[in-house]
Amino acid sequence: MLQSRILLTAESLKFANRAKSIKNAARLNEDVDQRTLLRKYERELKRLRAELLARQASLVDARRLLQVKRECFLKCEVTSLMSESDELLARQASLVGAPIC
Repeated sequence: MLQSRILLTAESLKFANRAKSIKNAARLNEDVDQRTLLRKYERELKRLRAELLARQASLVDARRLLQVKRECFLKCEVTSLMSESDELLARQASLVGAPIC
């Protein structure tokens, strides 16, 4: 009997310790009418549209940057290949003894 009372007391103390850490935040219940809700949703839509436009603009900027990088890479490759081609033609001409076209 004594052991069950000790166990019950220990469990009660554990519960009390957990209950101390509970934080309540009182709020006033709001009666929201249709106009208030509509204004709230319109503000939310406006915010979301602005966020969407900003993300689309950054996406377009990223795509344009990628396109410019690709163009630059291709120009460098073409220049390099043309230079290599000129060198090969010069070697061929020197080996054959024919004029360079």
